[in-house]
Amino acid sequence: MKKIYTFLFIITANYFFGQWNPSAAINNTICTQINKQDNPKITSDLKGGSIIVWEDYRNDTVNADIYVQRISNSGVTLWTTNGVALCIDPALQNAPVIITDSVGGAIIVWEDKRSGKKNLYAQRIDSSGNVLWTANGVVVNLSVKSQKNPKLLPDGSSGAIVIWQDSVSSGYGIIGQRLSPGGLTQWSGGAIVSSLPFAESSPKAQISLSGEIFVAWQDKRNGSDYDIYAQKLNLSGVAQWTSNGINLSNIAGTQSNPKVALDNAGGAVIVWQDNRSGIDYDVYAQRVNASGAIQWSTNGIAVCNSIGAQTAIDISSQYMSNAVVIAWKDARAGVFNLDIYAQRLNLAGAAQWPANGVVVSNALNNQINPNVVGDGVGGTIIAYQDSSAGNWDINSQRLNAIGVRLWGISGVNIGIAPGGHQINDATIGLANGSSINAFTDTRTVIRDIYAYKIDASGNPFTVVKTNSDKLPMKVYPNPSDGKITFDFNGNNTKCTLIITNISGNEILHEEIVDSSKFDLSVKPAAGIYFYTLLNNNFTYTGKLIILN
Repeated sequence: MKKIYTFLFIITANYFFGQWNPSAAINNTICTQINKQDNPKITSDLKGGSIIVWEDYRNDTVNADIYVQRISNSGVTLWTTNGVALCIDPALQNAPVIITDSVGGAIIVWEDKRSGKKNLYAQRIDSSGNVLWTANGVVVNLSVKSQKNPKLLPDGSSGAIVIWQDSVSSGYGIIGQRLSPGGLTQWSGGAIVSSLPFAESSPKAQISLSGEIFVAWQDKRNGSDYDIYAQKLNLSGVAQWTSNGINLSNIAGTQSNPKVALDNAGGAVIVWQDNRSGIDYDVYAQRVNASGAIQWSTNGIAVCNSIGAQTAIDISSQYMSNAVVIAWKDARAGVFNLDIYAQRLNLAGAAQWPANGVVVSNALNNQINPNVVGDGVGGTIIAYQDSSAGNWDINSQRLNAIGVRLWGISGVNIGIAPGGHQINDATIGLANGSSINAFTDTRTVIRDIYAYKIDASGNPFTVVKTNSDKLPMKVYPNPSDGKITFDFNGNNTKCTLIITNISGNEILHEEIVDSSKFDLSVKPAAGIYFYTLLNNNFTYTGKLIILN
């Protein structure tokens, strides 16, 4: 007998004139309070907008507080003007990191000196800007030792995984903790990633959809120089590989500053800067599978070993299948003419673009600090600081899967306000090819926080207003026998369809290309689901209640 699936649709269909300022010299204000605001970090609000957190000195010119703001898909700041206070304890709070809580809000962790030493505190905020945990945050780890350099991951259940550098011994170790949706610590005593009595530092981490936590760090257990090690934790905080981690590179010379990306095949790719030549830093990488087995050459493969130093590395596999993209700051043209280069590797470790990378930007003067995200269609977006106009600006470039620059030779401007610098960029890539940047800006001398959104073509993002009696899309039938139709009223429309469960985990991600009517057969379990349709002109959301 055929099982019938009934779908009840509760449709959200509000449209607004675009509020994103079209000028990269003006941008959108996130915070311009007195004194300085600095070091923004950003995450998606799951509706085409973002939530931005920063260090804020409005209450104290010496000891920063932590504030946060949400800006919508259409460019409207949704919470208290100049941000919601997450922590205003009199001591120093700094180095915030942020993730989505998978239901439209965010979880934030920061370094905090209220005990006299640096410890880690956390707070959760919902999509309406309501602070959900104890005022001024809940403690992640409180001891007579100090903690710093937190990395934050979503646990898939509206909680978070925190990985940090901890002075647990005579040097630093790498420790982890899981926070529940209510802010309670879940791993008694924390999870030991590595705790040898040597200097272990600069942890980086990623988490898979199945909850596998990959951590990499630089490690001085040899007593002379740094090597690269990695470990995997499960959601119970139990190490899955060799105690204190597996070695990825211990060749002579310093290997440092690792970054991690999922390989989307159960393992991870780790990239680092490497001084094995004894002359300058190069870029090397290694892949490990789910069991911790090394997949590429011993001590890693060379991603770039051109003349000059290659540093400030970033990596992403977001929205990519069987590949990662790596970008770095490159001195092959001289230390006063730094450029941005990138390379794409497949899962066999083979370079997909020309040897030693393709040019992202080689404009006049220096380009530094690349920030890599996926573009939603297999390519990548790389934002960076650019001094070709004299002051520091923020520019961005998009590369397709074969390494071709799609936004012209010079890329596009993100923040170019005259009279000051734009620095400390943080970028998110959205599934429809658009991206949002948040950055520190000194156009008024004192540092403030601004944001900017561009579409897949590199143009300023706008939202088209639609008459409420002529919606751009219909979803039917209702009730359904198992087939959902997204009808665009006869208009050929290219967009991205994402369906998530109530925890925010994607259960479907489809590209709809030039189709006026798209039929999707789905058979999820009973429960509540949400869909989002995105393109360059609109974001359309709805809730699905599935009964069977």
